[in-house]
Formats: sequence, structure tokens, C-alpha cells
Amino acid sequence: MNEIGMLGYDDKPTSLYVRWSCLVDDLADHVAVWADGERWTFFALAAEVEAMPVGDRDVRSVTGGGVEFLVAVLRGWRDGAVVWPQDSVARGDHPELDVGAFGASTVHLKSTSGTTGASKLVMFDASALMADAAQIVEVMEMSRDRPNVAAISLAHSYGFSNLVLPLLLHGVPIWFAKSHLPEAVRDVLAAVNDQCTLAAVPAMWLVWHRAGIVVEFAGKLGTAVSAGAPLPMALEREVFDSAGVKIHNFYGSSECGGIAYDGSSSPREDASFVGEVMPAAKVSTNDEGCLEVRGDAVAAGYHGGVEADVLGGGVFRTSDLARLVGDEVFLMGRVDDMINVAGRKISPARIEAVIKASPLVDEVLVFGVDCADQAREQQIVAVVSPLAVEEAVLNDIKSRCAEVLATWQCPREWWVTSELRADARGKLSRAVWRKRWNERWNERDGDSE
Repeated sequence: MNEIGMLGYDDKPTSLYVRWSCLVDDLADHVAVWADGERWTFFALAAEVEAMPVGDRDVRSVTGGGVEFLVAVLRGWRDGAVVWPQDSVARGDHPELDVGAFGASTVHLKSTSGTTGASKLVMFDASALMADAAQIVEVMEMSRDRPNVAAISLAHSYGFSNLVLPLLLHGVPIWFAKSHLPEAVRDVLAAVNDQCTLAAVPAMWLVWHRAGIVVEFAGKLGTAVSAGAPLPMALEREVFDSAGVKIHNFYGSSECGGIAYDGSSSPREDASFVGEVMPAAKVSTNDEGCLEVRGDAVAAGYHGGVEADVLGGGVFRTSDLARLVGDEVFLMGRVDDMINVAGRKISPARIEAVIKASPLVDEVLVFGVDCADQAREQQIVAVVSPLAVEEAVLNDIKSRCAEVLATWQCPREWWVTSELRADARGKLSRAVWRKRWNERWNERDGDSE
């Protein structure tokens, strides 16, 4: 029943549907989905798909959530379509897509932002999706007896790989929460009969922890996973100390699937540690110190052949500065975020880690801005959202920086604001806050004239 190993299908556009059909034959009467108190067996889900008319091979936009989303994906697989999950129906930078522009092996598209900010489409064949699903199921010890609880978007790469593919390719059931809000998550966890796997982003874990959900359902959280943004060590430690639940950090990318996973049983001691290399990933660093990923789960490339130097030929060249120690991966920031102070460079992530170590800090973002003193090139700005807006709090944070960092590495400018909040995916944008800082600085200069 719990044997969910890989089957060796060829890489045809319909091979994903063949894999699904074999699961249905094996698990027909078993529960595949729980949503709003209603249970769907594998047979019922398959029957819903087969009742849909057969379409031609095309680029198939898949939106929404729940059973509707799953049926749309399966229908696309059956029809040999190129499935394109999206958070909304808007096609943004790609209003017109002709399936003829894609090779016969392309079965899936993921949307991701490019270096210019414009959206790019990442192209996958069936074997890459299968490889990523297989490694996630293996490393996270997913089981048909332990459902995935879905609180994140199915359309996002994280949700598709960790929820949709384990169900449709390995038979790991999904129990849907109505939303990621605490009450909705509490309801679905209360309905789960035994242990489950719950994947989320750090911002969600923080809210659920503060709402008491992690402590209340600690016994049901067989595997707790965090991805999409760096997991703060303070949050990881606090959850572990209060609930005995280890949140496992998961590091991956839309272009290559899972890269590293922290499967240890206790909180990390180093914020830069993101986990051990996943089975389908082969990693190395290039001359710049950036991580490069090879392996069966790497995408074929970007639609239109853009940025072939970043993704192509079975290699994804990231902008993440990394240190590799055996199978362990440590991230040291991004090459395009490095701050240059008088010819000396430092990753903002290094400074953020020092500031985040303070129990008084809720969120922090560090970046470099042009300095009036051209010899210094840039100066360091820290935007901080403290738990209490008091001068003593900021003084304590500054003291911590002075104790750990060299003088030139300490932020010269500080902005204390309660508006610093991660987005729905748990991320903070340096570009957005750098722009806000520059606008604020210009307004301040204007007021002084």
C-alpha cells in the first residue's frame, strides 16, 4: 500500500496520464481528495475527467483550486496539451501562445520572473515532472496513509510539485483547507484522522504559530515543510521549543524543482544552511560562486530561447551564492544583491541574519543604495519591523550588529516601519523597498530645501 516508487514510462506527452490511469486501477476506491467535508475516490476523480470532452493539443491555462484544478490538469494530460497553471486567468506578458511553438515533448509551463522583471515561461517534459515528484515523495517520506494538507496555491511551482504531482503520480491524498487563514487550517487539521504533511511559506507558519495551531495539532504534523522564502531561525526554534515540531526547510526553484531539503530532527544552528542535496539534483558552484543545478528534474529551457545562458542544456545557473560542504548547501545571498562598500562586498543576507537573531525583530530587509561619498560607492540600509517601536529596541539591534559585524558592514541608515510585511509567498522584494527608500530620501531632501 505504501510502495510509491517510480514507474518507467517513456517521455510522451500522454505518459503522465498513463501513470495516473495505473494509479486509478490500483487505488480505485481509496480516497484521493477531501474538500469541504466531501471525499473523492481515485475512481470518482477519474470519472469526472473522462466525462469531459476530449480536446486538441493546445496550451491549456489551468486556474482555480481544489478538485476543479485537479480535473483540469488531468484533462490536459489526457489530451496531450501543454498545461499552464496560473494564479489567475490573466496571461500578462504572454497573451498569445501557439502550441506549435513548443516541441512535442513539452507538457508543462511554469511562469517565473526574469532578470528584467518580465515574466518568463519555463518548459518541462514529462520526465522532468516525474523526477521532481519522485524525489519529493522520497525525501519528505510522503505516504498514501499520510495525506498532504493543501493551504498553498496549487498553481505555484511549490504547490504543484509538493501537492498535485504526489497525488496524481504517486497516490498521496490531498486534504484541502478553504484558505490559509488560521481557522480554515484548524478545521482541516481537526478533520485529519492521523498524521499529515503540511507545506507552507514562513509567513504562514508564523501566523499559525501565533494562533496556537502548531501547538494544538503538533501530534498530527508528521512533516512540516517551509519553502518559498528563507525560514527564520528564530521562528524555527520557537516552534520547536513550544510544540516539539521541526519545520523542515525546503529549497528549490521553478526551473529545476527541489534542490535541497533539511531532513534533520532539530533546529538549524546556521541560518545559511538550507538542507542536503535532493536525489535528482547535482549541484556545483561556478567561478562567481553561484550555484548550478543539473539533473533529471531540470527544465528544458525558457520559451522563446531567452536567457539560454541561465537555463539550457540540462543546466540551471542560479544567482544564488552558495557554499557546498559535502551534500550540505549553504546560501550566502544573491550575486545581484551584493552590496559594494568601498570595494568590499557583503551579502545583505549576512547582515539580515545578525539582525534576525534578535528576539525583538519581526521582519528585516537589507539592501545597498548609492552613496553621496563616491569613494564608498554604496551605503547599507536596514528596514526593520520590530515587535515594539521603541528607541531602546533599535539601540539593542544596532549593538548586536556592532558586536558581530565589522564597522563597514553595519547599516548606516535605519528605517523602522510596521509596513514591512512578506507577500503571500513569504517573500520581501529588495527592489521594491529600495525604490521606496529612494523616494522617501528624495522627499526628505525636498522638505529640507
